[in-house]
Amino acid sequence: MTALPHREATLSPWLEASEATPERDAEFVTLSGEEVRPLYTEADLPAPEAIGLPGEYPFTEGKQIDRVTAVRARREGDAVDAALGRLRTVAVGDGNLMPTLVECARVHATEGEIISALQEVWGAYTETPVF
Repeated sequence: MTALPHREATLSPWLEASEATPERDAEFVTLSGEEVRPLYTEADLPAPEAIGLPGEYPFTEGKQIDRVTAVRARREGDAVDAALGRLRTVAVGDGNLMPTLVECARVHATEGEIISALQEVWGAYTETPVF
């Protein structure tokens, strides 16, 4: 395995531990006698630079999903639904969206929920490529 030069020092302990791990010796078979192959081989694993390190993408993606899930579990769903409903109502007219956006943030509506509510009213913009 090769690592990017700036990550060599960070990845070194992991690579050493990986190389020192022995292959399994025992055969694994099912009750019917079928051999169970190892789930992953070295060829199945991504290169270290594709995995990411703590604090870098994609490692942080799982943490962010966990945070959003936790926020959704703690918030009051009815208050979020009401705030998003008011946002849709204001977006249909000519009113000032900012107070309603602040209200949505205060009840812990996610950015995606706010964007979805506005897209329901205004639609989504898709740029036409010009070559």
